[in-house]
Amino acid sequence: MFWLILFIIALIVISAIMKAISNKKSSSAGIASVQKRCIWRDEKLTEADSVFDAWTSGDLKAMLAQLKQNTNMVDRHFLLMNIVGQAYKNRDDKEMRTICHQVAQIHIKEFPKIKPDLEKDLGTLPRVPTFQQYATVLTEEERFSEAVAVCEAAIKFGLSDGTKGDFRGRIEKIEKKEIKSKKLKNSEPVA
Repeated sequence: MFWLILFIIALIVISAIMKAISNKKSSSAGIASVQKRCIWRDEKLTEADSVFDAWTSGDLKAMLAQLKQNTNMVDRHFLLMNIVGQAYKNRDDKEMRTICHQVAQIHIKEFPKIKPDLEKDLGTLPRVPTFQQYATVLTEEERFSEAVAVCEAAIKFGLSDGTKGDFRGRIEKIEKKEIKSKKLKNSEPVA
């Protein structure tokens, strides 16, 4: 009889443990579905928004869909920069080149508002490839003075392109390409 009572107690204990484990799994699943993803923005923990989700996804369509969405300046910066980066890589495609132009212009135009928040949020001013990528696209199209203006804007903002000559060296290369282009055009026979 002692063994039977001990066996019944053991079954009750095992049953109670199994029920507790089952309840814990179901309640933690409920908690997980309610949890919000937070990021550090504007010196506080903030719920991640659709712009953050888009630029971190790397999905160009998702990023383009968020262009008109209001967000903080840091996420706006990364959204614009990532769109320009993807379009730049595929700039041989006419549509991608157009996107690169349009979004680079937006990024450069908005950069005076973006810069203070970037510095505050990141503690430093990061590299901003939009400037060098857009200058490259403009140079490829022989829009030399516009390419130089983009580089000068980058210098004004205190940006670096990560090269030895930096944006000043990039300007010198653009000016050399312009001179070479003019020489080639002048030496072409007129038909």
